[in-house]
Amino acid sequence: MRSWLGGLFAAGGVLAVAAAWWGTWEGRSGGRMAVAELLGRPVTLCLTAVALFLAAVAVLGRSGGRWPVTLLWVGMLGALACAPALFHGGSGRTVAHHEAAPGGADRALRVLRQGDFGMEAESQGWFVELEDGSGWSARRWQVYGQIGKWAGEGVFKAAGWDGPDRIVITTDTGVLVYDVSGGAPALLSGTPA
Repeated sequence: MRSWLGGLFAAGGVLAVAAAWWGTWEGRSGGRMAVAELLGRPVTLCLTAVALFLAAVAVLGRSGGRWPVTLLWVGMLGALACAPALFHGGSGRTVAHHEAAPGGADRALRVLRQGDFGMEAESQGWFVELEDGSGWSARRWQVYGQIGKWAGEGVFKAAGWDGPDRIVITTDTGVLVYDVSGGAPALLSGTPA
């Protein structure tokens, strides 16, 4: 009975590590939004994995044998495998603007701000994302990102739609136009920051 329960805890730990990695992977540009939002909690999932591995060691440790030591090493490796996901999560970005595409297209534009409004412009980060599709197949694409620009270097000003397939991003040095008709954003004109 103890070996079955310990194995169940260990399997849960493995699943938590796998879920953390999958959520982080889907958080990339072009990843599935629903999966990234559901599993994009690497800190919580990795801490859950460590707790499950420790529970497995505690349960199996009472029965003796090599399983507890082996699971302890597997748990430590699982925690180490989560380390990159821990540093990748928690961007501190807030949604500053969200706008649906005109003409009934199943797309939305999202502008994210990193940093406080009270901070100098060169300390802020601005990111523009495209949400394309709906349900489990919906994807999120990173269109534009800017951190720490000074006036005259392309400080982000605004982003919006210029039709159902075009995104226009305005900076203090010019305008960038992206075509999103093929799903992934493609720069049509302007020079990205």
